[in-house]
Amino acid sequence: MEKEQTLKLSNLCQGVAEEIFQRDLAKILENIADVNTPSDTVRELTLKIKFAPSLDRRSAMVEFIGSVLTTKLSGVAAMSAKIYFTRQGNEMKAYPENPSQMALFGKPATEAAQ
Repeated sequence: MEKEQTLKLSNLCQGVAEEIFQRDLAKILENIADVNTPSDTVRELTLKIKFAPSLDRRSAMVEFIGSVLTTKLSGVAAMSAKIYFTRQGNEMKAYPENPSQMALFGKPATEAAQ
């Protein structure tokens, strides 16, 4: 007789719960590593598992609800920057750098990019 195996996340519902956990854990770790997300935002992973015991309490039906599995990731960090405007005739133009400021070292980035 084989050694009895106790219930674990890795063998619950033929291992599906563990697979989903590992998949979403990877998403959380990638989100934490993303420099475009705030580092101080809490990430959250919720697994929902239901246990319905039999009347004699000797067994239970276990249901892993994959559709209720939620992963809260951090969104992209808010950024702000100053932009500069000029008017050319009737048309307004916007620039990421002050176009009237002299460049110290070569062309301004706005001209170099064009």
